[in-house]
Amino acid sequence: MTLLAAIRSEKRKLEKQARQIQHRLKGLETAAKVLSGSAQREFKKATKVSAAARRKMSLAAKRRWKKIKKGATVATS
Repeated sequence: MTLLAAIRSEKRKLEKQARQIQHRLKGLETAAKVLSGSAQREFKKATKVSAAARRKMSLAAKRRWKKIKKGATVATS
């Protein structure tokens, strides 16, 4: 094996190790984010609904249930 071939071989080994380390670091960063609770805070922020929107959803659900109950009483008669 020539000196140049040995250097190239060592370079490939080091590049492979660098990719593995980057992959592990990415996994650790993800784990730290989840464990810190930042992921949960982001989720809670995304699910906040205004009072007006909750009222609209409530009224829509009541209309749906009214329609279902009305249909059920007609079917049993």
